Amino acid sequence: MSRSARLTGIALALQAKGQTAAALAARFEVSRRTILRDIDALGQIGVPVVATPGPGGGYALATGYHLPALHFTPAEATATFLALQALGTVPNAPFARERQAVIEKLRAATPAGTLAVADRDLATVAIASPSTGAGPGGDHFATLRRAVRDQIWVRATYASTRRVATHQLFPRRLVGAEGHWYCHAVSLAEGEERRYRVDRFHRVELVPPPEGADDALRRATRDRIAYDDPGHPEVVLRLTYRGRRLAEDLVFDQTAFRQVAPEEWSLRFRCPPGELVYYAREIVALGQEAHVVSPDSLRELVVRHAEAIIGQYRPVPENPPKR
Repeated sequence: MSRSARLTGIALALQAKGQTAAALAARFEVSRRTILRDIDALGQIGVPVVATPGPGGGYALATGYHLPALHFTPAEATATFLALQALGTVPNAPFARERQAVIEKLRAATPAGTLAVADRDLATVAIASPSTGAGPGGDHFATLRRAVRDQIWVRATYASTRRVATHQLFPRRLVGAEGHWYCHAVSLAEGEERRYRVDRFHRVELVPPPEGADDALRRATRDRIAYDDPGHPEVVLRLTYRGRRLAEDLVFDQTAFRQVAPEEWSLRFRCPPGELVYYAREIVALGQEAHVVSPDSLRELVVRHAEAIIGQYRPVPENPPKR
C-alpha cells in the first residue's frame, strides 16, 4: 500500500471512530512509529487529528470535521456494494484485501442515512461470486495474476477431467465466470489459447520463456479465431422441455435456444471442431432429453461415447468349463 493510500485510509478510519496508534498499526500492517508520522502528516495537510490520552483514548478527527461525503443515492450505494460483494466475501478470495479496503472507505464517506437504506437493500439481494474452489488452485491466483500482469511464462501442473499433467503456459487474462475463476493462457505444446480452471492447478511457478515460446505466441495470435466463427461447425440440437433446462449451461448466449413446439426446443451454436468432444460428453449426459441433428461428426462422437457406456454394463461371458 502506498503512503497516500494509507493516509486516506487512516483519515477514513478515524472519521468512523477513534483508534489507538497500535490498532491503526495492526490494521495497516506498519509500525506504530509509522502511524505517528502519518498522523502528523495528516495535520500538515489540514486534517485535524485530536489525541486523547489515558485509558480509552487514542486518535480521532476533531469534533465537527468531516471528510467530503460521497453523493450517492441509496440505489447507487446498493449497486456499488453489491458489485464489490461479487468479488467474494471469504478472507482468502482474490482481491480480498483490496475489496475490504474499498468497502471501508466507501462506508466511511457515505452519509449515514444513505448507508442505512443501502444496508437494508443488501440484506435482501446477493451475488454469487466466482470461487477459486476448495482445491489447491486457490493458492495460485496471485502467481497467475502476476504472470498476466508482467507477461511471464509459468510451468503448471493441472488436473483436467482426463489426467494430471504439467504444462508450459503463457497466461493472458483471468476471468470470473460460471461460479469459478478461469485462466486463459497460451499452451506451448498446442500453440493456441486455452481456458483453465484456477482451482484445478496443483502447482504454478514463474519460469523464463521456454524454447519455442515466440513461435507458440505467434501461432496463437495468427490462428486465433472467434469461438462462433462462421467457418466452425454448426451444432443443432433438439431438446425436450427438461433438456432445455438441463442444457442452459452449454452456451453463454441463451438466445441460441428457440421454442419450436409446445414441448420442444432447438439449440443452435458454432464452436471450434476440437470442442465437439466436450459437447459430445455433455450431450450423452442429457440422455433422451437431447437429440443431435447436426453435424454428423458430433453424432458419431455421441454414438461412440454411448457405446462405451453400454460396453461397461454388458455381462462378462463366463469361461467355458474345462474338459
